Amino acid sequence: MKNTRENILEMVQRSRRLSTRIGVSRMQVWRHYTRHVIHYLDESFPNRWLGRDGSVVWPPRSPDLTPLEYYLWGHMKTLVYETKVDSQEALPVRIFAAAEHIRHHPGNIAYAPQSLMMRAENCIAAGGGHFEQLL
Repeated sequence: MKNTRENILEMVQRSRRLSTRIGVSRMQVWRHYTRHVIHYLDESFPNRWLGRDGSVVWPPRSPDLTPLEYYLWGHMKTLVYETKVDSQEALPVRIFAAAEHIRHHPGNIAYAPQSLMMRAENCIAAGGGHFEQLL
């Protein structure tokens, strides 16, 4: 079974346009910020990966390429507000229920990498500018 790193690398390599342009890494979490990760990214995407200590700086406020922004939060919001929330106490219950639903239905998350590829290609086509209107 492949790990996440292998899946993402394979996905980027399949897209000839992306694999020749840039590697993507949101190394915001300290546990992922280790020398071996940086070494791996330098080897796999020389001078082409985004992130802390990468040769390309991650653009500020760039939710267009962040799966939590373009997939998870919108999907959770849809689940939470499917029906009217009647009280303040009901809201956290709905949020936890939505998270559990997503956790128990991982098939929906499988579309996130495909969406990332489409978004990355639109971002390239827009010269790094706004592209949400193209989706």
